[in-house]
Amino acid sequence: MPNADLWVPMTPDATSKARDIRTLFMIGRLKPGVTPAAAQSEMNVIASRLQKEYSAVDADMQVDVIPLRQQITGDIRLALIVLFGAVGCVLLIACANVANLLLAKASGRQKEVAIRTALGATRLRIIRQLLTEGMMLGLAGGLLGSVLAILVLRQLVIFSPANVSIPDNIGIDWKVLAFTLLLSLFTSFIFGLAPALQASKLDLNETLKEGGRGNSGGAKQNRLRSLLVIAEVALALVLLIASGLMIKSFMRLQSVNPGFNPENLITLEMQLPENKYADKDRQALFQQQLVQRIAQVPGVQNIGTVDNLPFSGNEFNAGLTIEGQPTVNAAERPRAFLRNVSPKYFETMEIPLRKGRTFAETDNANAPGAAIVNETAARRFWPNEEPLGKRFKRGKPDSQNPWMTVVGLVAPVSHTSLQVASQPEVYLPFQQNPGLNLTLVVRTKSDPRALAGAVRREVSALDNNLPVSNIKFMGEIIGKSVHSHASTRCCSEFSGGWRLFSRR
Repeated sequence: MPNADLWVPMTPDATSKARDIRTLFMIGRLKPGVTPAAAQSEMNVIASRLQKEYSAVDADMQVDVIPLRQQITGDIRLALIVLFGAVGCVLLIACANVANLLLAKASGRQKEVAIRTALGATRLRIIRQLLTEGMMLGLAGGLLGSVLAILVLRQLVIFSPANVSIPDNIGIDWKVLAFTLLLSLFTSFIFGLAPALQASKLDLNETLKEGGRGNSGGAKQNRLRSLLVIAEVALALVLLIASGLMIKSFMRLQSVNPGFNPENLITLEMQLPENKYADKDRQALFQQQLVQRIAQVPGVQNIGTVDNLPFSGNEFNAGLTIEGQPTVNAAERPRAFLRNVSPKYFETMEIPLRKGRTFAETDNANAPGAAIVNETAARRFWPNEEPLGKRFKRGKPDSQNPWMTVVGLVAPVSHTSLQVASQPEVYLPFQQNPGLNLTLVVRTKSDPRALAGAVRREVSALDNNLPVSNIKFMGEIIGKSVHSHASTRCCSEFSGGWRLFSRR
């Protein structure tokens, strides 16, 4: 509910009484000690009762209990895991590098260690001294990193996924800060232990000789340093493979065709007041006058309207009765997403027309019912048949809804996200199916931002009391969708590619 500015109570009169219209979501808080699994079990029992009591419409009824945390972060969980793994690889590379440097430094300090040993220092004392130096180095790095994180945190928030809620008072949690410092000390101890053991284990007489000044540390120390270098290269190779796969996946996601051209498109959402536009004829007249006015604005190439814009999150799914096909129960009834559009909507969105025609001004309330379906609906409802000329209607076979004839076939469009395959969709002419919800789609000849003000003024000139909300540009809407799903898809493909690489 990102666009809610006003909350009103839900009354029985405002809610549809039909059981097969499911547009509401349930939000609840579990009692203390009740797990989501227990709640799911109880809801399954309730759903089973509804299936038996209302078998005609609730035969497919099911309830999914989803914790809020999973609902918010479920799409990016894999991305966070992969990111955590990448950070761990970077940490291991840094630690291996520091350990290698400490080994190299220990080779140059053999004379100093030998002198300390000759003066009475025990091996444990030498190890403690070298570990203390290493842990102080790690602690300093952890403190510096924490300070840097605090300073740049607000700037990094702008790169967060669009589908993740970010609070206004975001900051560094003390638990995270404590974990960072403890991790710094732990890694310093683990990776400083080997150099300390190597440096404290030496031949005192040989080292104190004049020729021992140029000692490089021995074969064992050299082998250890070589192993650390191999580990660094291996971890860097893992990160390189991961980066390459993610970049490739991101580029593939950006190149996905949504089914329309999002460039130079302005979108404006509006809700017609019911007390002024309760009559269907007034709704249709307003839409027609609005399109005519904005079409005359200089710089406007095409204009159309739709009730549910792609990528807006608004969907309406309805059951259909298809003429000539056997009657089925509610659970098996064909379903499709319905969209009411103006005659120029497909030209404005540049959705390819495969067969037939698009809507015209003559598809009004006095004309026979017309519909345009996408290729997905044609394949599912009329496989291996010509969809043009087929008839269907909304609801049950005995419903009073008018029959609609398919007059056109269009290409499938991604309406929810670039990751979700196209669903069966039916487009209806707005003049035959007017409503209070309306989204204006304007294609401009140049930068759409330059015409946003002019379009808003034309809407106000037609009805100065009509609130216009969510003036957006379609390119930005698509960009947010890519931003939201890029991490999930990239990480999924990386995980699959890395498993394949590992097996080979």
